[in-house]
Amino acid sequence: MAHNEIFFLTVTTMLTGLMWFPYIVNRIFEEGLIPAVTQSQVEVNARSLWGQRAYRAHMNAIENLVIFAPLVLSICYLNLSSAETIELCKYFLYLRIAHYICYMLAVPVLRTVLFASGVLIQVKLFLVIFNSFN
Repeated sequence: MAHNEIFFLTVTTMLTGLMWFPYIVNRIFEEGLIPAVTQSQVEVNARSLWGQRAYRAHMNAIENLVIFAPLVLSICYLNLSSAETIELCKYFLYLRIAHYICYMLAVPVLRTVLFASGVLIQVKLFLVIFNSFN
């Protein structure tokens, strides 16, 4: 099966969509099933540090997806797909998974390096698009 940028965007999007699961499980353990699923609070008020980190990691993944998705869609729309852009999208997915895990496990330096690497990939994708207009 050939993978392209859209494949990696789709997997990244689905994984981001599932990152809520650990902190909801934490909430169920802390508050009980009924209070956890019936409260309408916006913020997660987890008592455990890992639950708080899981929530923040999910929010960070969403914030990065908002940047990554339009870049990938632009590359595909403009027919700028290449082996390099596909690899960048694949690495972005791997970095986001690793970032989420490091965020939940409180591994600060590696977490920051993974985040910065993801940003550099986004910049590279932007430059592919930007340079196509020259």
